[in-house]
Amino acid sequence: MKCDFYSFLKKEHPEYMPLYQWDNINLAKEIPIGTTVVAIKYKHGVIMAGDRRAVTQDHKIAHGKIKKVYKVDRYSVVGISGVTDPAIQLVDIFRRDLNVYRRNEGRSLSLEGQANRLSLLIKGNLSAAAQGFVVLPMIAGYDTESRQGRIWEIGIGGVAYEKELFNAIGSGKDHADGVLEQYFDKCSVEEATKEIGVKLLIRSLEKAAGKDATTGVINPVKGIYPNISLVTKMGTEEIKDEQIEEIYKEYLKGGI
Repeated sequence: MKCDFYSFLKKEHPEYMPLYQWDNINLAKEIPIGTTVVAIKYKHGVIMAGDRRAVTQDHKIAHGKIKKVYKVDRYSVVGISGVTDPAIQLVDIFRRDLNVYRRNEGRSLSLEGQANRLSLLIKGNLSAAAQGFVVLPMIAGYDTESRQGRIWEIGIGGVAYEKELFNAIGSGKDHADGVLEQYFDKCSVEEATKEIGVKLLIRSLEKAAGKDATTGVINPVKGIYPNISLVTKMGTEEIKDEQIEEIYKEYLKGGI
């Protein structure tokens, strides 16, 4: 009988799960919370970006350069918002789960299957979420079957919602969404190149940071740029800060 990594870990070593019962509900107030992550479909797949700030519930800055976008498979990435420690643990468990599936089945789990598997992890975290340890991820990638980029947001109840063109999660969601919606009202996915896509995500994060105090700002002096990855038929690529810096300079000269 086959057993996925998540079920095995939950049964044999529940202490390593980001889903266990927390003894002190007030502890949630002290644990850092990740904020805004955005993603869009573009000409060759998807691009996902996250600001770098994590704050406590009383809005103290806990981390100024945290990573929020993670590669989990060759053709997929996950962005995290919510309580950062359980979120990062969940990404690690999810990545291992996909590795176990690949070894057992001799192939990678489909992108839609990954979204559904991730939703099960979030559903299992519901009791902890009720105590304030909320984890709200987004998964995006290149679907090798339909040959296009796809994006899913995972709700707090563990339901995967596929998004048509773009998505934003976290405290800056509404402000970032406004920028992305404005672009796609006028332009198509095919018009969005890599450079345009990165600039668009930078603009959406800057808008969020300007309206939401918990979303981190871009700071070239300190070398703080968004954490950005893109996924195409060639696989997943994390864009280096040096590249983002050059695109950001071009963005400042003339927008998108």
